[in-house]
Amino acid sequence: MTTRIRRRLAVLAAAVLSTAASLHAEQYVRYEHDGAVSWGRLDGSTIHQLDGAPYAGGSATGKWWSRRTSSTGWKTRRKA
Repeated sequence: MTTRIRRRLAVLAAAVLSTAASLHAEQYVRYEHDGAVSWGRLDGSTIHQLDGAPYAGGSATGKWWSRRTSSTGWKTRRKA
């Protein structure tokens, strides 16, 4: 394989990986559950609670809620 072809393949691979990474951007929501308002990371239909705002370094608390299993449901406002 020539050096020119290898370079082109490397550029193509980098472009594909960059595109794939951007398709999986994390989504954060501010939600209300049992009267408490919190921030969370949205993963499909599950919210993983954060201990603070994501832009302020909030990290996962280990608590989570699913739209399918919650008897009270939850209200969300999407935040990018």
